[in-house]
Amino acid sequence: MNIEDLDILREVFNVGSCHASTALSKLTRKNINVSFPKLEFARIEEVAKFVGELSLIASVVYCYVEFEENNHRKPFGGFLFILPQDSAVRLAKVLTNESGEGLSDLDISALKETGNIVLGNCLTAISNWLKVRFWESVPKFSSDLLGAIINDLLINFALKTDYVLVLKTEFMVESQKISGSFVLMFEREGYELILRKTRELLK
Repeated sequence: MNIEDLDILREVFNVGSCHASTALSKLTRKNINVSFPKLEFARIEEVAKFVGELSLIASVVYCYVEFEENNHRKPFGGFLFILPQDSAVRLAKVLTNESGEGLSDLDISALKETGNIVLGNCLTAISNWLKVRFWESVPKFSSDLLGAIINDLLINFALKTDYVLVLKTEFMVESQKISGSFVLMFEREGYELILRKTRELLK
C-alpha cells in the first residue's frame, strides 16, 4: 500500500470513529471522542512495534470477518481492538464510575461493549465504502498475553495473513486521554479487495 491508499483508508476509518463517538456518548451519557490519529501498514511480524510487546497483558475485543462477492463468501480478515491493561482499567473505570485497580465484571462488560461499538462502526464504514456485505463472527473478549490472543485468532479462524493495518486509537473521556490500537489483519482476498477499491478511486 502506498501513501495515497492509506489516505483513503484514513478517511474511511474517520467516518467509523465519528459514528463510534456518537454511539458511545449516547450509551454512557458522557462526552466521548474516538479518534485514529495515526495509521500504519506493516507486515504481521512487525505488529509488536505498533501495538506493544506481545508478552504484555492486554484487553482485546476481536472478531473474524468475511465479505460477499459474486454470491460467495470470501475471507476478509481479523479485527482486533487492543487496550494495554493499564489503559483498559482506566477506560473501564471512567465508563463505569467504579474505583479499584483490577477489572470487575461490570468493567469487563463496559470494555466488551466499547470494543463492539468501535469494531461495528468501523466495519459499517468499510462496508459502505466498498459496497460489499460483511459477516462478522461473534466478537470475543480476552484479557491475556497479547501474543497469545493474536495466535488464538490466527489458529481458530485459520487466518493466513501477511499484512496488518494498525490504527493508533485515542479516547477522550471526561478530559482524560486513553490510548489503544485498532488492528486489521488482512486475508489475501481482503487485501486485494481494498487495493482494487483504492486504485479505482485514484484513477
